[in-house]
Amino acid sequence: MGKRLAVLTVATLMNLSPALADRVVYGDGLEPGWESWSWGGEYEMHAQDIVYAGECSLYAQPGPGGSLSLQTSGTFGGAAAISFWIEGDAPPLWLKLEDDNEGVTSPELALAEFADVQAGVWVQVIVPVELFGPSRSWTRINFQDASGQGTAFHLDDIIVIDDLAQSARFLAAEPAGSDRIMLIGNGNLDAVTITSNQVPLTIVGSITYDFPYRTYVQVEPSIGPGTLNIVTESATFTRHIDFERAAMSLVPTHHISSFIYGMAFPPDDAYKLEHGVISERWGGNAMSQYNPFENATNLARDWYYENAEAPSAASWITSVQNLGGHALLSIPIMDWVAADRTSYSYSIDKYGWQQSTDPYLPDAGNGLTTDGTPITWNDPSDSATPWSPELAAEWLRSLPSAPTIAIVGNELDIAMQTHRDVHPQPTTYDEQLWRFTTYANVLKDALPGTAVAGPASCCWSYYWTSEAGDTDKATHGGQDFLAWFLDSVAQKDAASGRRTLDILDIHYYPEGVFNDWTDNETRKHRLRATRSLWDPTYDDESWISGAKHLTAQQPNPGRVMLIPRMKALIDKHYPGTKLAINEWNFGGEHDNSGGLAVAEALGIFGREDLDIATYWTAPPRGTPASAAFKLFRAPGARFGDRSLPVESADPNRLGVYAATDPAGRVTVVIVNKSRDRDLALELANLPAGATRVRRFGGALNGEVANDPPAIITDQVVLVPAYSAVYLRVVPGAQILDPTDPNGGVVPPPWEAVPPAPEESVGCASSGHRPHGNTGFGVFMLVAALFLTWRIVLERLQ
Repeated sequence: MGKRLAVLTVATLMNLSPALADRVVYGDGLEPGWESWSWGGEYEMHAQDIVYAGECSLYAQPGPGGSLSLQTSGTFGGAAAISFWIEGDAPPLWLKLEDDNEGVTSPELALAEFADVQAGVWVQVIVPVELFGPSRSWTRINFQDASGQGTAFHLDDIIVIDDLAQSARFLAAEPAGSDRIMLIGNGNLDAVTITSNQVPLTIVGSITYDFPYRTYVQVEPSIGPGTLNIVTESATFTRHIDFERAAMSLVPTHHISSFIYGMAFPPDDAYKLEHGVISERWGGNAMSQYNPFENATNLARDWYYENAEAPSAASWITSVQNLGGHALLSIPIMDWVAADRTSYSYSIDKYGWQQSTDPYLPDAGNGLTTDGTPITWNDPSDSATPWSPELAAEWLRSLPSAPTIAIVGNELDIAMQTHRDVHPQPTTYDEQLWRFTTYANVLKDALPGTAVAGPASCCWSYYWTSEAGDTDKATHGGQDFLAWFLDSVAQKDAASGRRTLDILDIHYYPEGVFNDWTDNETRKHRLRATRSLWDPTYDDESWISGAKHLTAQQPNPGRVMLIPRMKALIDKHYPGTKLAINEWNFGGEHDNSGGLAVAEALGIFGREDLDIATYWTAPPRGTPASAAFKLFRAPGARFGDRSLPVESADPNRLGVYAATDPAGRVTVVIVNKSRDRDLALELANLPAGATRVRRFGGALNGEVANDPPAIITDQVVLVPAYSAVYLRVVPGAQILDPTDPNGGVVPPPWEAVPPAPEESVGCASSGHRPHGNTGFGVFMLVAALFLTWRIVLERLQ
């Protein structure tokens, strides 16, 4: 008999489990009517090394791009869900269905969106079929490698669920406080027994909520560090709880800007409200050649240099402002913009065979000959029309509403890579300065109330040098680019008597983690990499640590410490300039590691007094990255706007961020980065009072759950493994309704909060033009502009 692994946890996004009458795909082997149509790997249908139930399991080891593919001679159209048990070391898999009769494949769903899969642990996953798109006569289930590196895993008990009924079991269990436990599912509470360090705990009360379906049980005595066992009818959940200390001060240090919670192209108004999005950015490669007179743009290197229809920037600004938000508009600054909505830059007929072509438009090539040589002899007018400062001024003056911030260009420093069709020459120091100052002055004339940001630098290498290389840097005294840029703009502004640069704008994608990988090493690295935003002792775990020549004129070369480094650069070279990170992403947004990294970043942005930050682009609903924004920005209980300092332990294990608001409420976000150890955190100076709690991660994955209100008394907060918890403490308040997870406290007399003042972003004047009357709906078209995930750009190594 094979080795059976303990079922320590069961993770699923569903509140429901299969009824008994369902269609089995795999029990101890593939059922009659099912075959393996797998490719690109090794597949064993009767593995006996690791088994969940019965005698056998299915072992799969797809190679790069390979897939375990299970096909039926019939169909399973109309099914409610696919259920399976899986074991493996965080296998990076896409789940998708196929209709072989019609030749249709569903969208891909990331396994990490549904479960935190671990080696040595069997995890059940239940995926609603409706998530794969419109109902079809599906014939095949695919588990495909998503990393391009291959993976390995075991599967067992694969079932096509025809109907869903309420579960008769608890699917997961986690500590949710010193005296409470959260049980996910709908099991028999009378059969639950709990021990903490072998001491029996008594259940003295319970409350049940929907969405997700869960029950909180209150226990006596309190849960302590050590081993917690929750035994239910169907499984035993063993939790290991470590103890840590941290201390917070209740004296605020600075105001936290709401502009740090920005996104690019959130999908709809409801999403913006759910995630508390105040500022929105219009930008990216696809908008660098935006033609406002034709509502057309070019998709650049991201998709075969093809032109496409674009939404109206004017209507977009109005739609943002009509919802009370701030628009951050990137303006084109190269010599060419898209001529129309259908042309493309590298025709096969005109320029010969190329390395790659658009599978849907075979004449559109990628601009590289078959041996990889860049085509630099193309005619830009194949797809583009000239652009100038005069045309920019005409367009900007016509806008019915002015954006809050205008960004001069987008990653001009790597235009030769991303926009080679219209900018084949390497960008130099002088070109970046000329284009910035020229278009910044156009903006100041046309939109005097708008703050101006630049140079929208792409990445670490080009903060310090240019595409033209060491020769270009040498001709500018060997000075690092951003230092030289700030000096030069400051000198020009002093001479003209007008500030043209209000905001230094950079982009940041940490090396080695901006991807969809969910192997354990990448997960750990992703959460350590948040230290690169602030920590002067953190050696970057990439080529950056060995590229000290790039920052030879800067302190601590080879260490990123991004925010304090850039603030020091500003203070030295152009004081009074604000700092923006207007593109950032730590990858893995479908995985808990990515969601926790987002929560860490948002906390760090506030603590480090960053002025503006815009996530690229907007994390899909239901993902842990989406949940992280909700943790800070959910309506009715947002993170405070006055930062409180916190001293805590190992930043690779724990992140603690605190703030208060004008009413004296204290908010705290705690991030537990450990995958297998819960955390009992004693947070000194956390005030006593009625407390609202919400969480994501752990068994919840991308779901955000509100806990019932509680009274903080002992300053100990229990945070489950691989999760983040938000607390809002109302000192002196009492619980009104413990069954209401969305409020339920009696506030003291000062609970009413005065309106927050309008935030300044460094504008010459604070006025806005009157809002236009044109509404703007969902930006579905914008999604089409980003047909591929943003490519990690080439860096110097």
